[in-house]
Amino acid sequence: ETFDGATLSASNDSYIAIKKGEKWGYADQEGKVVIEPKFDGAKSFSMGMAPVKVEDRWGYINTDGKIVVETKYFDAGVFSQDGAAPVKNASVWNFIVLCEYDD
Repeated sequence: ETFDGATLSASNDSYIAIKKGEKWGYADQEGKVVIEPKFDGAKSFSMGMAPVKVEDRWGYINTDGKIVVETKYFDAGVFSQDGAAPVKNASVWNFIVLCEYDD
């Protein structure tokens, strides 16, 4: 399959962001589309989540393609290995942090 663009992650964390036409989605390491291109922007997966852009805002999806952090940020970065990711609200950058809860 051919894509208009692809971004390769520095890590081996699952899927690669690919572009078909004007939309972004994800393919596996063999190039098979696993999340259909439907986003206006996409960045690499890390910690099981990836930043995606819907219209003019960024949020995060999981490896099933489900939005798990609302698309409300002006920009968003990938999660670091300690579970923190930079997000931009208007002109200010903050961090969101993954938390683990015991049941």
